[in-house]
Amino acid sequence: MSLYEKREARELKKKQAIDTARLESEKAQRMAGECFATESGQFMLNYIMRKCGFEDLLTVIDGETREISPTSTVYNLGRRSVYLDLRSLLKPANSELLSEIERKDFKE
Repeated sequence: MSLYEKREARELKKKQAIDTARLESEKAQRMAGECFATESGQFMLNYIMRKCGFEDLLTVIDGETREISPTSTVYNLGRRSVYLDLRSLLKPANSELLSEIERKDFKE
């Protein structure tokens, strides 16, 4: 296989990977919209939001040294990013639904 053919094969593989990722993302957005439109889906999104610390402070102060704990702060950022990834699946057209879900108190 020539250098040109190898380059073409890499470019084709890259394009196929991008197309696959785009289709998967579109499917995830569509299914998230369907899921979060239900009471069960809304409860779970709200639950994940709370468990991931979306509304909590990100910075953690060490109780002993009274200094910022970089490890705990990065951990909180990672937790929060999980929820932000899920949240991003809802299209901007669903922003009102998202606000309602995030404000709703499911604790009954």
